[in-house]
Amino acid sequence: MNANQTQLNEAVTLGSKIKNKRLELGLSQKELVAGSYSEAYLSKVERDQMPPSDGFLTHLASRLDLTLSDLLEEAIKVHPKVKKAALEAQELKMMDAHIAIQTNQPEKARYFLKKVELEELTPDLLARYYAIFGEAEMGLENYEAALLNLERALQLFKATPRVAVLEVERVRSSLGLAYYRQNKHFLALEHHQLCLKAINEGQIYDSRFKMKVYYNLANEYHAIGNHPQALQFYREAVKLAEEGEDSTDLAGVYWGIGLVYRALENLAMAQLYLDKSATLYETIPDLKLASTVRGILGLTMAERHEFEQAEVALQAALEIATRLQNDNALYSAYTNLAYFYYTKGNLSAAEQNAEAGVLKARTLNNGLLLGQALGQLADIKIARDFTEEGLALFEEALSVLAQTDSAEYLKQVCFRYAAALEKKGNLATAIQMYRKAYTYQSPC
Repeated sequence: MNANQTQLNEAVTLGSKIKNKRLELGLSQKELVAGSYSEAYLSKVERDQMPPSDGFLTHLASRLDLTLSDLLEEAIKVHPKVKKAALEAQELKMMDAHIAIQTNQPEKARYFLKKVELEELTPDLLARYYAIFGEAEMGLENYEAALLNLERALQLFKATPRVAVLEVERVRSSLGLAYYRQNKHFLALEHHQLCLKAINEGQIYDSRFKMKVYYNLANEYHAIGNHPQALQFYREAVKLAEEGEDSTDLAGVYWGIGLVYRALENLAMAQLYLDKSATLYETIPDLKLASTVRGILGLTMAERHEFEQAEVALQAALEIATRLQNDNALYSAYTNLAYFYYTKGNLSAAEQNAEAGVLKARTLNNGLLLGQALGQLADIKIARDFTEEGLALFEEALSVLAQTDSAEYLKQVCFRYAAALEKKGNLATAIQMYRKAYTYQSPC
């Protein structure tokens, strides 16, 4: 077999692949080109008499429900003119992965990324590859793997001449978010403060990226108990989110503002923003987050003595979470109901929901949530005169929270534990616990 025959046999692969897929979908040549290209052009491509242009490959991929990388890999094997596109083929796989992440399909994104030939990539593309891989691992909640890939991306970007500042800061922001989701709030804050520095120095012009940085900083300041600083950044974020008219962004920012106003005991403003957030999540729709926010809104209503409306909202949140079978939403629904019934004096119902909340927190393997749930159950047990059991739960809560960096929640549980000890008459230990509570002060 001579070289020309070999090339011809290889060339059949691309043309026959297009033709076979077209026939499989029941499309005529006219239907496949859809008025965008000529049938004669398609016929020559299917008979491997002409290499397809990049634009035609994109059109075919869309119409045949194939990825660009699938078709381009075949084209590279065949046509000398397309061999120069070997690098583009890897970029297209990465683009497929990026799109999968944007459409909330991180497992699919990882599949595309594993097909990328790393030796074909330039340093800047290799950095982008690790950045996308980090985002995929984030979507799968594999935060250690996410951090590893994002750190590689950051180092490669920083070592690459003339790389855009925005690309570097996007990776840094993702690193901060990965730390935040591990409840490592001070490490998260450190990364987002560096992003803020780039913004303040006029190196970043992307308004949506600015909004995300302000939003992340607000979340982190709220988590460490610096509510005035959190509110300041939420206000910066909401201006940009409202300009961008993105409902998902707005819903998240409104939620954060509601939480901060609630922490500052401005319940009227808290209720206003939480209701805005829940309504947007229901419109999008994102029922998981709608359930969570409705639950917090219910608690806020209860604190404003709107008890009937509060119970309706809290039970509705539990019903949605149960229907979704989402552990995070169920945790929120149970602990919110436990708090509501505790404040209403229905201790039996409070205990039942608090115990369910602890079980969900253990399932989620989240120290911050578990510490809060244990502290809540401890309060209820003591209110029901199961004092020793309640004190033991406080001890476990402090032990769990000590493994996070949340000074705010540690301080809250310490104060409640100290109050319980004082009520029992154990004044010496209570004083020690009060002193301990005052040592948990945020450095920021």
